[in-house]
Amino acid sequence: MELDFSVISPDIDETPKNDESPSNYVLRLAVQKSADAVQMAPQSSLERIFVGADTCVSIDEHKLGKPENLAEARQMLELLSGQIHQVYSAVSVTNCRITRCVVAVSEVEFNHLTETQIQSYLASGESENRAGAYAIQGRAVAFVKRVVGSLTSVIGMPVKETAELLELAGVSVPSYASVAGNVLAEFQFEHYWPDDYYI
Repeated sequence: MELDFSVISPDIDETPKNDESPSNYVLRLAVQKSADAVQMAPQSSLERIFVGADTCVSIDEHKLGKPENLAEARQMLELLSGQIHQVYSAVSVTNCRITRCVVAVSEVEFNHLTETQIQSYLASGESENRAGAYAIQGRAVAFVKRVVGSLTSVIGMPVKETAELLELAGVSVPSYASVAGNVLAEFQFEHYWPDDYYI
């Protein structure tokens, strides 16, 4: 989007809550990230815009976050092999007074993965720190049979939805940033810092 930005990395607990839906899960984490970033930012930065995002893969009611090790990454890839799954990506944009958030959902179908493909992919290191143990913008694009919805959402930052939220927050975004997306839900709420920033 050709926007200047800096990175703040809050250390949050990404453990799902009991019976938490994938959309509520990524929404909660995205909001928490943007809220924690506000708390961590210097006072001089508080008039800036803060963006938080999170992504999770869901298949057969299983939420797949980032694998903790190669064994878990292998389990995830084996589970996704030859199957259709959903990718939920949430974005939260706050100006310290109002937070607007959106959840985008896309459907991804994987080809059947061979043991050689899985082994080679794990050896590449690309599965680390990736929801569902894969990066569609990298080598894993070869695993994908089809995507229904927003490709950028599957990558982890839905561009169209993010651009729209930034525009609502008063940020001028280039028109080409609006690409096809599939919005699942949108929320807007007032802030009560520092505790009540959960939906």
